[in-house]
Amino acid sequence: MSMYVLRSIRLDYLLVGFLSYWMGAGIAHYLGSRIDWLVFLLGLLLLITILAATCLLNDSFGKEERQLGENVTLAQRYRLRSRLLQTALVLFTISSVFLLILVFGNDIRLSASVILVIFVSSLLLNTLPPLRLFERGFGELIVAFSLASLTPAFSFLLQA
Repeated sequence: MSMYVLRSIRLDYLLVGFLSYWMGAGIAHYLGSRIDWLVFLLGLLLLITILAATCLLNDSFGKEERQLGENVTLAQRYRLRSRLLQTALVLFTISSVFLLILVFGNDIRLSASVILVIFVSSLLLNTLPPLRLFERGFGELIVAFSLASLTPAFSFLLQA
């Protein structure tokens, strides 16, 4: 079951998040800002852990047939869901540590924190059960908006 936890983290989301974060820092460098590599790395790790945690949450609250198949006992399904949820909570805790390091280092501004709040809330609305926009057809749109516009904006605002 631990292999399923690793397979639940979608590497394509993480790769696109990495590339778009790199693009935002590149735009800041092109416009004349000096790249602070520690802030760059902390922001990147913050976004990657948030993306990985939301992927795990999506599979934790997803359909059971898609997760393990049909010949699995109820206890195994419960253990898998609890393991996915616990791993997602650990990743959110790690991302909050990265955020606290950025806040206490005075490296994050109000505009970057607003972008981060929009990023996290849109991904959580996409995956959590009250709305679960992923199953209503808005999932790809929200993920595309988050990865294509909010991630480079966050990276740019951290570096500018």
